[in-house]
Amino acid sequence: MYAQTILDSFDRPNVVGVSQERYAHVDKEYFDRGNLRLQKGDLEGALSDYTKAIELNPENLDALNNRGIARKKTGDLDGAVEDFSRVLELDPKRADACINRGNVKLIQNKLQDALCDYNQAIMLQPKNAEAYNNRGNLKFQQQEFKEALLDYNMAIRYERRLADAYNNRGLTRLAINDSSGAVEDFSRAIRLNPRLADAYHNRGLVKIHQQDIPAALADFDKAITLMPSLDVCYVNRALAYILLENKNAACADLDIAIRLGNRQARDTFLRYCGQENK
Repeated sequence: MYAQTILDSFDRPNVVGVSQERYAHVDKEYFDRGNLRLQKGDLEGALSDYTKAIELNPENLDALNNRGIARKKTGDLDGAVEDFSRVLELDPKRADACINRGNVKLIQNKLQDALCDYNQAIMLQPKNAEAYNNRGNLKFQQQEFKEALLDYNMAIRYERRLADAYNNRGLTRLAINDSSGAVEDFSRAIRLNPRLADAYHNRGLVKIHQQDIPAALADFDKAITLMPSLDVCYVNRALAYILLENKNAACADLDIAIRLGNRQARDTFLRYCGQENK
């Protein structure tokens, strides 16, 4: 549900003197290689490069920011907050660091802190779609659905191609029983990003409620193709198979969900399939 943007470039202060220019150039080389490693999923390599860039230039704010992103991905949430906070100490006007720190605070369930960061980002950049989208996520988590809708609407207003915002607004519409509006948003998200597995899964859920089981299965199939580790999708596809009285297919999906760590699947498996999975 959350969006994150990694900086591809940064503004470096002018440096006087040949030796300092070379020093800064090496700093940038580590930063650029860190970005490539981060994009490829080499988190340890990215962390090493960003750290070296910061050692060479402690005021390389983009290296600090991106190291915070890498730390978040490794689960080092406190380290990520430390990096984003350092960025904001050096430059309080960095809206991206506010958003990134807010995202971590949201994961830590420090909702008031996260809200303050998103509000600050919006104050700094009133047209920042990502800030509205992520504040909407917080409001959704608090079940403040009307406020969440307002934020997603603002996100879409300022970035009409932000697929995550349509997906998230669809979930909110589903929560307030606007099924047709939810399908419209999920479909728009898919058109904008045909590889957004969550949107296919979410649309499939609505199709089950609308008793359009073939359409639900098609969406679940696509979501699983795009993201085979999406355990909840196997559970919901199993539900579709149960409604079609296809016990073998349902039990096979529940078995996969159990192996992926989904606890709900085990209870359903025992109740419907009648035996412990191996």
